[in-house]
Amino acid sequence: MSTTTIQFSPAEMLEFVQEPIKPGLKRITENLETAANQEDPFLAELLNHVLQSKGKRIRPSVALLIALSQKNDEDNVEQMATAVELLHIATLVHDDTVDDSEMRRGKFTVHKLWGQNTAILLGDFIFSSAAALVSQTDNVLVMHRFSQTAIELSRGALNETEEAFKPQTKEQYLNRIYNKTASVFAAIAESAAVLSDLPDEQIKSLRSYGYNLGMAFQIVDDILDFDGNSEELGKPVGADLANGLLTLPAFVVIDQDGDDTVFQSSFTNPHDDDALKTAVSRVQQPDVISEAYAIAQQYSKSAVDALRYLESSRAKESLTVLVEYATTRRN
Repeated sequence: MSTTTIQFSPAEMLEFVQEPIKPGLKRITENLETAANQEDPFLAELLNHVLQSKGKRIRPSVALLIALSQKNDEDNVEQMATAVELLHIATLVHDDTVDDSEMRRGKFTVHKLWGQNTAILLGDFIFSSAAALVSQTDNVLVMHRFSQTAIELSRGALNETEEAFKPQTKEQYLNRIYNKTASVFAAIAESAAVLSDLPDEQIKSLRSYGYNLGMAFQIVDDILDFDGNSEELGKPVGADLANGLLTLPAFVVIDQDGDDTVFQSSFTNPHDDDALKTAVSRVQQPDVISEAYAIAQQYSKSAVDALRYLESSRAKESLTVLVEYATTRRN
């Protein structure tokens, strides 16, 4: 069966991707539930609120599929994947607080329900729990990569705050989405390869898979910010522009127009709804969206190419289809 000719809906693609690793994903969910099982009732309530959200578990899926492709002991990989998922959740709690977001995955955010201070402290607690968990792998390289990823995530969040409502370059944008998104995908793929005792060349290649998958994933997120609807997204259309951030579709417009006037008009008048609507409308033009998707596809192709060292297997098919899912999903 050729994975390149499979015609699935995004939901069917994800089901296909995760079918061979359902037991491992179930154990990771149980690990997260265990992390939420705290004696302190207030802390337990907070953790249950954020850890029981039904995320797609895309990042842990990458780790489990790489481990499955090597038919190794998955225990350490599952510990690492749980730790990285906790790290991801901690960043979401902090991001929602910084962005003053009210909703996440159809639920009110922690800072909306319990306040900013509680949200920040909860994010810190989850991060610390993740660090403790990754140390249980007893692998120095994996622990180092986890630490570096935490640094990159923090750098990305700081850059986003500093760059908002100012002139921005495409290079700044690409660095930002690496730090905030692709770094986690790259880390979890690299760590799974390290824990699978793969040679350095294959570790490097699988890190490239994670990097390119993560870049494509975030670019599509940024496209959907204009091309989706608020029900699909769980947030208002054009939220990135409203927060003063230029993303890839906006840079397509800048390349076409030769300047960023339409966006700076919105940034210098952040309370002018008409200026924001004009900017959003410009980005929503079909040729802009099409060109942005074409750029995401370039990263997708690089991700699939990076799997060349893996032998043909059901796990490799899933890793390949996961790339297609990343660029065809609607949320």
